[in-house]
Amino acid sequence: MDIAFPFYSYTRGIGVVDAYHTHPDCQIAQSIPAVERIVGQPKGWPECIFCQVHHAPRPLLPNRRPNTSIEEL
Repeated sequence: MDIAFPFYSYTRGIGVVDAYHTHPDCQIAQSIPAVERIVGQPKGWPECIFCQVHHAPRPLLPNRRPNTSIEEL
């Protein structure tokens, strides 16, 4: 079954604040049973901070040379 996003729930799962969820990899969103989910964004509720982290762009790491010791640099 596909999960509809965004959604909110009056039961918070493992969360401690009321928030709506927008990302399928969010552990708080995953902890809310499908029967407790309401599709949409309720007025006045913030987006889950963990969903925000999953949506944030990740910085690219610089290329590292394999097996290079500090002395060789």
